[in-house]
Amino acid sequence: MRKMSLALSLALSLALSLAATPLSPPPAYGAAAFVPAPTTAYARAFIAEAEGQAWFLGEIERLLSVEQKSINTLEGTADLDNIRGLGLNGAGISGFIPRAAGRLRNLEYLSLANNRLSGSVPAELLALPRLSNVDLSHNAYSGMVPAGFGDMPALEILLLKGNGYSAPLPASLLRNTKIRVLDISDNAFRDILPAGLGGMSGLEYLAAGQNDWYGTIPDSLAGLARLETLSLWGCDFYAGPVPGFLYGMASLRILDLAENRFTGGISSAVGDLANLELLSLGGNPLGGMIPAELGRLSALTALDLRDCQLGGAIPAALGDLAAAELIHLGGNQLRGELPGRVRALADKSPACRLILTGNYLVGESAGEIEDNQGNLIAGARDQFRLSGPSRLRVFSDRSVNIYNSLYYWGINGAVGGDKYRLGPDSYGITIEGDPMGKISIGRNSDGIYLTALLGWQEALLLSDGVYAVIWLRGDEGEGYATARIQLTTEDFDRDDSGPPAGGVIGGGGVGGGVGGFVPIPGIGFALPPLPAGAGGSAGEPHQAWIGGYDDDEIRPDIGVTRAEIATMLIRLLPGDMMRRAPSLSDVTASHWAYGSIIAACQAGYLTGYPEGDFRPGRVITRAELAACLIRLYEAGLSPGRAVGAVSIAGQSYPDVSGGEWYGAAVLKAKALGLMVGMGDGRFHPGDPVTRAQCVVALNRFLGRKAEADVLTWENPFKDISPSHWAYRDILEASLSHYHFQ
Repeated sequence: MRKMSLALSLALSLALSLAATPLSPPPAYGAAAFVPAPTTAYARAFIAEAEGQAWFLGEIERLLSVEQKSINTLEGTADLDNIRGLGLNGAGISGFIPRAAGRLRNLEYLSLANNRLSGSVPAELLALPRLSNVDLSHNAYSGMVPAGFGDMPALEILLLKGNGYSAPLPASLLRNTKIRVLDISDNAFRDILPAGLGGMSGLEYLAAGQNDWYGTIPDSLAGLARLETLSLWGCDFYAGPVPGFLYGMASLRILDLAENRFTGGISSAVGDLANLELLSLGGNPLGGMIPAELGRLSALTALDLRDCQLGGAIPAALGDLAAAELIHLGGNQLRGELPGRVRALADKSPACRLILTGNYLVGESAGEIEDNQGNLIAGARDQFRLSGPSRLRVFSDRSVNIYNSLYYWGINGAVGGDKYRLGPDSYGITIEGDPMGKISIGRNSDGIYLTALLGWQEALLLSDGVYAVIWLRGDEGEGYATARIQLTTEDFDRDDSGPPAGGVIGGGGVGGGVGGFVPIPGIGFALPPLPAGAGGSAGEPHQAWIGGYDDDEIRPDIGVTRAEIATMLIRLLPGDMMRRAPSLSDVTASHWAYGSIIAACQAGYLTGYPEGDFRPGRVITRAELAACLIRLYEAGLSPGRAVGAVSIAGQSYPDVSGGEWYGAAVLKAKALGLMVGMGDGRFHPGDPVTRAQCVVALNRFLGRKAEADVLTWENPFKDISPSHWAYRDILEASLSHYHFQ
């Protein structure tokens, strides 16, 4: 089961209030033991149609006993007319719903959620004239949602969450205009979200998240004039920005699109959703700035914009969200001061919880917020500072990208490996000690470039006091987001030690070789003892080569950086270290992956860029990983695979023509089964490689398949479950074990 979205968990009670009929039945009662001993013909027929389902007979007997009746003495259907509800939620029952349920002609609600029921739903039940509320959530149903649900005359609430339904939704259901609440989330649907949902004009609540819907959200949903809740979180929607028509659905109170792949910015039109009480867009690669128009949403109680790529300053207009109980802005690239009006929300009564972790905020106001870790805040523990090399050589015949020299480190001494440079436009720069203006500054989308103007080198050498001062725009002079780097034209032994003594993660590793790199924080790197009775050579050791984070998450969907892929390859592959250790301008001995990066370059696994840098924080693309794996394969480094020509005849992708620099490698990776396309049949060469995708590709490259009993292993990660597509590969790669043929 996937974890519930932040937005949906906060909104559950609100969403359920949309239904006039209670969505949850009275507390479930344990079915009493019942021994059939029918004395009437009707009783015998009823028991026969119960089809041996003891749980059903026991519950009906319990309900009849309230009227001093018994199944054994039933005379006719009228004896069952007072049974209006059948509720065994979470009763641990298994089996199926029998045909006898169709004899409960006055049944209004059926709640059998959180059990182990499977099979088909009987047509007799689907024909009941008054049944308005059906909850079969969290059972073991699969295949197609029964078409009969769409034809039920009184059905208003249909909850099928957490089953295994996978076939396309039946046309009869999509034609139903009476259903008000439909929850088909957390199933196994993998397709385009059906446009026919727009024909269910009675919908007030639609939850279809936690499925593998892909492509775009159909604009036919704009016709759902009564829709108050739309939850499509945790899917695979990817085609561009959040669809604009959603901003025009004035009836919406809950909009949850978290954890998809929407890009672009958040439209200012979001301010037109005047009734919105909860907005969740977290976990999408949305960029741009937070629109100030969000401040117009006076009814908003929860705003979830976590883990996007939002930048710039936090708009002061968010301080107008007087009803807000939660504002989650963590894991973005927000910078500058926290506006006082927003800070005041934490002091109102009742207080609003502000989550600001993992941004680039400066100043004192954000430091007073409890959830502010990982910012650039003066005086706060475990925060980060901006830094760079102590000296940087500049030249008169070429430019030097000083932007590539920037990095962050914690004030407690630890290098901030999870803090990356923002775009060059996010930084200001000035030159100190250069009154004659002999340092030229240039910018583009890739960096900030310094050039020494001709004829001044000697003067600069004599000065010994020329500095480049770089700061994050919005820093008010605290010094926590400012780097001061001495400039010189003189050749020197690099001093890129960065943080003070004690601040280097991993120690050693300097001077080439593998020694000194530190595993990604996590568990399971030590091999367990061999199982009882196994000989010392009976099992092949499979060392863990990827780990989780300190919060027990594996974070399968975040991108993999060049530093991380270097570390993985050094753990996995042998290397001769025959090449000369490279000099990389942006990888110093203080970098957490210094030893791995140097070793990977020496072994020829990876190379730096022509400019002399490595760009360790840059996320690799799917095309780049394919090219890397094919290069390693052709060098004979893929265990168990005979090196030889790889035919790409018959291999193709709609978005890979073969003429690109990566084209042949992508098609070879497909032919070898190392990497395959996405759900839409395309390869998406420019998309970032996620940790899950990287694990699967490297396991295939190594010929390591998940053990047969992997599903019985203890799962150390709280953010994946056996339903995750890469679950088996992730455990294979993250838990050291012995493999037995």
